[in-house]
Amino acid sequence: MDAVSMSPEERRNSGLLVLLLFAQAYYKMLEVVLTTASWVTAVDMELNHVYSSIVANTKNLLKNHEDLADFPGTFEPMFPDLFPTTVADCEWDGMIAPHAEEFLSLVQRYVISKGVYEPDEGSAGWVFVELFRADAKTAVERATAYETRMRREIKRLLPASPAKIQRWDETWHRLLEWTNGSAPSERLAAQVLLSEGYRDLDPSHPLGGPDGARDATCTKDGDAWVMAVYFPRGREAFAVIRKKFMSDFSGVAANGADGFAFVTNQELALGERELLRQSVAPVPVELYHLERITAILDKPSMASVRKQFLQIE
Repeated sequence: MDAVSMSPEERRNSGLLVLLLFAQAYYKMLEVVLTTASWVTAVDMELNHVYSSIVANTKNLLKNHEDLADFPGTFEPMFPDLFPTTVADCEWDGMIAPHAEEFLSLVQRYVISKGVYEPDEGSAGWVFVELFRADAKTAVERATAYETRMRREIKRLLPASPAKIQRWDETWHRLLEWTNGSAPSERLAAQVLLSEGYRDLDPSHPLGGPDGARDATCTKDGDAWVMAVYFPRGREAFAVIRKKFMSDFSGVAANGADGFAFVTNQELALGERELLRQSVAPVPVELYHLERITAILDKPSMASVRKQFLQIE
């Protein structure tokens, strides 16, 4: 904690941000490993190494960081490791998820109540956060890679299905594993907003070129809004999503807009949505995240849009 010289305020803010990073990484690793544990498991030394690191760092942070002394809970990881002999036959829903969600929710509420902000790049607080951001990002990347391997193995083990049979949540999966690039994602986002009552939608340059700090402008209830779109492939850490959100939010002032519509194929928990909104308050914000977009596209009235952009009948 003393490796970087920080002011008391920088120390407080950076400690909260790092705690949030650790909690999100811990949750994601448990979620992806335990979701498939009742079907298949595998030894992943890199994933176990980063899991042990995140667990140890979370414990040390809560124990030694004086500004987190009033954290209203304890961190007791459910598993010492993620080896098959430890997690095999464990169920995510109803067994592990409540514990993981309880801790993540507790951290998010605590961080929001304290008030956090992105430190200035190059500042002592920023350096401190970046020292640990890489670990959290690696944890999410390793977990995502593990999930891909396990789902591939499950698909290999299951009997072949008729080509036209799709998962009940096919829309959700195709959005998350987006491979179509930025132009289709911006056009899909435009259709989502139009279906939600936005008007006068004017895209910038979906095929490339200067976009004037927005992907599109539009109006709603007489107010001017800016649309920003973020469709990476696979899951990203919340810190990455938040950084993109804050960067795109600059388009509100740059375009003299009244509100900000952020459209992303990423999952956002309730606490994460609230944190994003509070980060730019009092400007009105609409967050079109993975679950919300899925619900919109699965409506019968959006069948043609779903077919055009996701190739789902």
